[in-house]
Amino acid sequence: MSDTMVASRIRSTDNGGREGHLMSLLPLSRRNSETGERALQEFRVYVELSAFLAFQHIQHRTGSVLPELPQLLESCDFSWTYRHHDTQFSPLQAATEVMSYELPRHSRQAKPWSRPTANSTTTTTISNAAAATTISTAANNSDSIWHDVNDYWSLPVVQEVVTVATGDSTEQDNNHHHNNNDYWSLPHAQLPEPTAAETPRTSVPREAATVPPRTAVPLRTKMPWATAPPRGNTRLLSEQSEQPQQKPFAILGAARSVTSQAVGILGSAFELPQISSSSTASSLDALPFFARTVPTNEGDAHATIVYLKQQLHVSNIGVLHSEDSWGRRYEQDLQYYGKQYGVDVKSVAYTVDSLDQAMEQLQETNLRYFVGIINSGAWKPVVKAAYAAGLMGNPRNQWFIGDLVALAADGFALDRETEQDIALALHGTGVVFLQVTPHTAFDQALAAVADNVTLQQEFIAAHDYSDLLTNFTFSSSPGMSLFQYLTYDAIISLGLTACNTPGLFTGREFYQQLLQVDFEGVSGRVNLNEDTGTRLGDSLRYQIVNMVLDDYFDNNDKDNEEDLSVMTFSANVSSTVELSPPNSTGPMVHAVQPFIYHDNTTNPPLALPPHEEDLNLISDGVKGFGLSLSVLGMLLSLGIGAWVLRNRNIYVIRASQPIFLVQLCVGTFLLALVIVPLGVQEPSSPLALDVACNAVPWLWSLGFATSISAIFSKTRRINQLMNSGTGFRRVQIKARDVMKPTVVLIAINLIILTSWSASPWRMSWQRITNENHVDKFGRSEESYGACRPGGNYHFFFTTPLVLTNAIILGMTTFQSYRARELPSEFSETAYMALSMISLSETFLLGIMIVFPVLDQPTAFYLLSSMLFFVGCCSILGPMFLPKFALRNTRAPRGRNAASVAIRRNGKSTVGRSVYMSGISGIDNSGGFNSGGSGSGSRLMSVRSAHGSGGSNFIRHGSSSLQTGTYHGVSTRPSADISPFGSSSMAFRTSSSDHVRSGRGARGTLSTTPEERDSVSESFH
Repeated sequence: MSDTMVASRIRSTDNGGREGHLMSLLPLSRRNSETGERALQEFRVYVELSAFLAFQHIQHRTGSVLPELPQLLESCDFSWTYRHHDTQFSPLQAATEVMSYELPRHSRQAKPWSRPTANSTTTTTISNAAAATTISTAANNSDSIWHDVNDYWSLPVVQEVVTVATGDSTEQDNNHHHNNNDYWSLPHAQLPEPTAAETPRTSVPREAATVPPRTAVPLRTKMPWATAPPRGNTRLLSEQSEQPQQKPFAILGAARSVTSQAVGILGSAFELPQISSSSTASSLDALPFFARTVPTNEGDAHATIVYLKQQLHVSNIGVLHSEDSWGRRYEQDLQYYGKQYGVDVKSVAYTVDSLDQAMEQLQETNLRYFVGIINSGAWKPVVKAAYAAGLMGNPRNQWFIGDLVALAADGFALDRETEQDIALALHGTGVVFLQVTPHTAFDQALAAVADNVTLQQEFIAAHDYSDLLTNFTFSSSPGMSLFQYLTYDAIISLGLTACNTPGLFTGREFYQQLLQVDFEGVSGRVNLNEDTGTRLGDSLRYQIVNMVLDDYFDNNDKDNEEDLSVMTFSANVSSTVELSPPNSTGPMVHAVQPFIYHDNTTNPPLALPPHEEDLNLISDGVKGFGLSLSVLGMLLSLGIGAWVLRNRNIYVIRASQPIFLVQLCVGTFLLALVIVPLGVQEPSSPLALDVACNAVPWLWSLGFATSISAIFSKTRRINQLMNSGTGFRRVQIKARDVMKPTVVLIAINLIILTSWSASPWRMSWQRITNENHVDKFGRSEESYGACRPGGNYHFFFTTPLVLTNAIILGMTTFQSYRARELPSEFSETAYMALSMISLSETFLLGIMIVFPVLDQPTAFYLLSSMLFFVGCCSILGPMFLPKFALRNTRAPRGRNAASVAIRRNGKSTVGRSVYMSGISGIDNSGGFNSGGSGSGSRLMSVRSAHGSGGSNFIRHGSSSLQTGTYHGVSTRPSADISPFGSSSMAFRTSSSDHVRSGRGARGTLSTTPEERDSVSESFH
């Protein structure tokens, strides 16, 4: 491969200076696809006029707009000429205009640039697929593309460049852009159609245009290739065009990204630097000699997503984008930032031929917010189609259109008769684009052209098609446009670079110097990214302009027909978006004034279509049933507690100690009350829901602990009494001893509950989504509300809370089982055992039944309500039903405690002194002390004291009473302690004997065969 380099296109002047020629490739007109006539675009005239003003200010060192410009150009020896070429918004026309210059032959130098040979297969990789494919096509198909030895390419190459740059075949692009009056129709340059052999076409798949990785800024690719030799006298110029004398050293343009793509590929081949003021596609960053004074659409996309998310709280949007490199890259930027901010983006591409299909696809999304990436040259058919499909022009949907600055320009209006549907569709929409602070000096200079005939003539003469401007009237109020500012700064950038680049520079040297430009222009500070050539936009703001139709009025309000012929708009800045605000951690949205939507209100449409979700709320009937159980349980607890207090002096109540019975009622009341917060649900306030969630463990734990600790304390002390050991000792049982376990258990529960409620892992109300039932927007179609602990550390509280109460339940059940044989008059232990067994069964069954239905609020509430009610009844029923049945009983029933104790421990309990106080079954204090041993022992004395608080004392024999022989009669002692202050002693004998009793005693001796085995003596 030969080493070549493009020679300098700068020439020396007679006065020792330097001179260059600037080529302007900006659209000025649009050709009608039906009539073939070109229509002048007034908006574009003033953009082009901005470039011409900057050219004049550089040429004459004028500081009327930028006061520092003369000083910057003080030592400049460079002058230039200027020529404008109308691209007609067409990539093919723009490429044709570039090729109209007979660009110089490459000179042999020590640079890695050479013409591809027939055997060359070298492919240069560029992050943008369009440029890469063009280079690859040119290299791999050189036999059919490269021709002769002239200084410029043949027509097939130009068409190939345009084909790849637009991402479609030439025929498809011709049809597509011809129909929407957007691109080319060139009757003035009748070019022969190439044969298939001349023009091998390559089609670029869409996936090839993948966004470059965001982890790094794409580096500028050095492209080791060169132009072909010139082709004799072949000239690709229209008949109206005049060949400039000097070759351009730089290109201004183009306006549209797809056109800049085609021009940039040619510029790369000829080392021809290019600067654009309005091409915003991010894919252009890959072109080696491309620069721009406008940031990429990446900033527009970023600002759009930030505004939708932060200001409107929208998380789902639809994107309608043109099927070209600009539209695809803009859409990819929206996708990228959508992922960054949690906005789901559904994209639909369109061509003019597929508009109806694209609208159907948008309708199927059922979205409400849309972003339109619409070609500025053919936006009206798109808006018409969207309006006809019901996607625009209604209060349900909201559109934001990207980078369509023409809508916000001063004087924008639509024809009432033919474009009323477009006007209605645009009413209430938003346009997103870069914001520029008005520059008074520039605005005045542009308006002053209307009074400067000489400047007007020079401007018209600089155009290839000056007849377009022959009858044009320059306005003294042209209106401010963003692209006017950016275009002026683009020319200033080229002029400053040309002055600062020494010698007869080459295109490569000029471009390297262009990347260093840094000055304060009319659009703000202009400095470029050294890797991409794109203007740095960190200090720039973006604006959301609200399009509001002016004439929502009755036609009678208008005074003349002229006012009724057009529909005008007010373009008001609603908000600004600052992507890199100072002293901030992220982008910020600044509201300027309220946004007016299509319904003429400031209320934005719903972010998504109305959504019906099955919340699985507990029905009123089920809640009523649960509350009925709760009320019934609480009334039972209150009623029984009141009955206990009222009848606290009767035998059955005094025998069971009223304080413990009341404690049971308090516990069951709290357990029944748990059902109430369990039924709290939406639409209660979040605070009420969280309070209810935290109330459940409090009520459940304290109610359970209060009830179970009362039973545990009683059964445990009774078993301690009956198993207190042998020998003579005195055992005293008081109420405070029995209360100790209750206090300890409740204290443990309070400590755990308080710590849990004060932690961030406390219970809270949560709405849990059923992951198997979601709509296309990820919204739940079915969910349920439930109380759940927060975070993963709640186990530090729930585990000890559950274990504490489960352990005490097991211990109470065990103690009740051990005391099951004690007589009911003493401690109703049999009924307590029944209560604990029933409560344990309820607890275990409840776990197995409730846990499978945690995600079913109705079933969970119903089962929980029944379980809590059954638990209350399990405690209250066995404990109070027998007492209510025996409420009139005045004497003990069944076996007595002492005899049971003697049988349980053999002789170990005989011969001990017992003092009882406050024990179930005994409402007085009493004791017995029996003595004597062996045969011959006799009853010494019995004393009895009646009434509460009295004492019984029995002395029999000497130090102990044991089974033996009394006057030859085998005896077995049995002690009976009565709760009414009386005692009895019975001996079973095998022969007759006598019993001597003390005062107040009555004794009998049975000597009949049937009574011989039982001798009973009662004491009163």
